[in-house]
Parts: sequence; C-alpha cells; structure tokens
Amino acid sequence: MASEEWLSIDYKNCSPHELLSLLKQLEGGDHPSIRASIQRELIDRLKALEMSDRQIVDVLLQGVGYKAKRNKIAKEWAPIFGITAEEFKRIAFGN
Repeated sequence: MASEEWLSIDYKNCSPHELLSLLKQLEGGDHPSIRASIQRELIDRLKALEMSDRQIVDVLLQGVGYKAKRNKIAKEWAPIFGITAEEFKRIAFGN
C-alpha cells in the first residue's frame, strides 16, 4: 500500500497561514503529491489576494536564513510558479 493512500487532509478551508503550517509538518515526509497539492493551493490563494510574485516569495522565505535552505526552497517552489529556480531566486533576491 502506498503511504499516501491512507492520508487525507481537508485543506480547502485552511487559511494561508494554516497551509504554510501544514507544509512545514509534511516537509521531508512520505507525501509528496499531497504536499504539491497544498503548495499549488497556497500559491493560488495568495495570487487571488493579488499578491505579487515577490510578495509570495517573501512569504515562502520568511524565517529562512541559510543560503542552502533558500536554494532548496527555490528548487522546490519554482515549478509551482511555473518558473525556473534561477527566476525564483531573481524575484527573491533581485539577482
């Protein structure tokens, strides 16, 4: 049995803050497709609030201080945005 078959999370009524919390709890776990669904939901919600890509990136990087961790986040989240990791880093850091 695949590990995701038994896990069901009703995240449609969660706030963006709650979605971020769920993502942190699922980080490094055995539920990549659930995590990806929550990531897409979070991005869609933040865009619906008319947040710019830069503002969304700032939310995702909040409290992340290490360059290696930021690079990991760029690689993970860029496909959700439909951009490359380099474009994500350019938005985040202006490089």
